[in-house]
Amino acid sequence: MKVSFFETGRYPSSPDMPREWPVPSAAYDPAVGATAYRGMIERARFVEKLGFDWISLSEHHYSPRILTPSPPLAAAYLASHVDTIKIALLGPIVPVSNPIRVAEELAMLDTMLPGRFEFGQRRGEQSVNAPEHFHQLAAASGAHSGSQRQSQPLQFAGHRVIVTIEDNGIGIPPDLLPRVFELFTQAEQGIDRRQGGLGIGLAVAKRLIVAHGGDVTAESRGPGRGSRFIVGLPRVPGAAEVEPP
Repeated sequence: MKVSFFETGRYPSSPDMPREWPVPSAAYDPAVGATAYRGMIERARFVEKLGFDWISLSEHHYSPRILTPSPPLAAAYLASHVDTIKIALLGPIVPVSNPIRVAEELAMLDTMLPGRFEFGQRRGEQSVNAPEHFHQLAAASGAHSGSQRQSQPLQFAGHRVIVTIEDNGIGIPPDLLPRVFELFTQAEQGIDRRQGGLGIGLAVAKRLIVAHGGDVTAESRGPGRGSRFIVGLPRVPGAAEVEPP
């Protein structure tokens, strides 16, 4: 049996904590907040000693009582004070973040904690612009550098939704196309390229898509001739077949 401890980073607020949202910063005492974070370390060490399998962290914003707006930062903080217990992130809220930064932070944690980092993603928010976020993740791989992007209308195929994103950028060489979704894979960078990358964007994007029961393929006619990415995702039961505005 696997056992997880759900750490919320709870702020020990008083009953008279304001109920307005967001809570005014004046309602927080930095000294109390620092004590709350130290409490996270104490609990992490305690549940590790008890033999728990992992500590789970979730994301909260403007909460009156919970101090984890950045799960990756909290995970790194906890990981530096424990030895063997795994750290799990439960559903980072990508729409309120820079997707590239999220991908890089997750890759850093996975590298720093080999075999001890678990990542989970919820089945999306209604506010997510899927083509836009996928494009930003893909940009980290270099495949879209200096390009103009066009997202085609959603298509429906049985129980699946098809999203197609095209650009007229640097394209993908034929020898790179079969492994473009592998970690640290990049197209060759020109000396005039302004944006660098680590080649992790497409790998993380595919991992997220597969985790949601989907698939993604890449097409390109070669260097300088743009790229096309086709994402297939399962439809939500009862969803209407309408095109986004």
